[in-house]
Amino acid sequence: MSRVRLWVLVAAAVWSPAAVAGGPKAVAVVDRALWPHPLANAKDFDRASLAENTAFAQVFLEQVRAYDEGKLELSVKEAQKASLARWRSQVEDEIVRNLTAASRGCGQESLCTLVDKPTRKSLATVVAEEAKVLGKELPEWFAAARAFYTLYVAEQMRLAALFPKPTSEILKLSDKELQGGEFPDKAFLLTFDDGPTSEGGETDKLTELLREKGISADFFALYPPLLHRLDKQGKTGLVALYRQHCLAVHGKEHKPHPSLETWKESLTDTQALVTRVVGGKDAITFRPPYGQRSPEITAFVEATGGKVVLWNIDSQDWHSKIAAPQMGDRVLTLMLLWRRGIILFHDVHGKARVALPGLIDVAKKTGVTWQRCESL
Repeated sequence: MSRVRLWVLVAAAVWSPAAVAGGPKAVAVVDRALWPHPLANAKDFDRASLAENTAFAQVFLEQVRAYDEGKLELSVKEAQKASLARWRSQVEDEIVRNLTAASRGCGQESLCTLVDKPTRKSLATVVAEEAKVLGKELPEWFAAARAFYTLYVAEQMRLAALFPKPTSEILKLSDKELQGGEFPDKAFLLTFDDGPTSEGGETDKLTELLREKGISADFFALYPPLLHRLDKQGKTGLVALYRQHCLAVHGKEHKPHPSLETWKESLTDTQALVTRVVGGKDAITFRPPYGQRSPEITAFVEATGGKVVLWNIDSQDWHSKIAAPQMGDRVLTLMLLWRRGIILFHDVHGKARVALPGLIDVAKKTGVTWQRCESL
């Protein structure tokens, strides 16, 4: 256990009102170097994915059982039991799906041979047997993975217990909202919030890096910095900036929109500005700040022909105490876990640009595909 490195920034039980809106005060990342096998082809991806899903599932089942038995406190005033049940059902389905997909492509080695077909009924048994193998063959990695998922499951479970007071990315308000689980296996979308930066900043560097790699991304812009760049550069400059990418709406203010009396103007004014820059119709593609929205907001967006775009992989790149390599390891681990999804970055920080080349290289080797932003 001497080499196991788990970074816990603040005790997992410590949360503040700001943390509810902007993310947990406790974030864990794990060193991918502890995984002793390469990620050089599709089989390698499935072997690692099977292991991640096993470690996650074991911790998930333990924490859910502890909560059911009254042994786990979620530190919320009133747990939303219906939301917790819905989240639990969704996660169980995803574990079964992901274990099945990973075992199918993994091969016949000991790390890949499940004791039974994963189903909801057999899940606990299948996971327990696979965990024994991992604990025996890869004890150092398995201990670190369990520590990571202990904190990660707590993050997710608390969001579910709060939903919809406030809402977050943890659950949908509408079947048309995008969360990431709707994508094909091993397909991911890159998204960036809070930009654009000033000319020559991170937004410029990221859009160019991704163009060079042949990858498109969704950039959810805030009205003030987008208007500032339009005034400084003109439309031609911004068309060039977002060429081969998608420009979408994050709002006029980076605040939870359910509490804004002017939320409708926030969406329509920002969409009008986006249309001025890159053209298009009035359909609003909206990333709600902090994932917070209301049924009224979602219905309004969908009535324009647009979509609310959430995420299921949070890079936590905003956190000042997580370095880019740690953040990259977190994202790759969650890609292996969920096997599909929408990845949340911020183009106002520099960490994504540092981590992305490595993530893109692994994706290319292992058969991961990147969704085209215009396909949403």
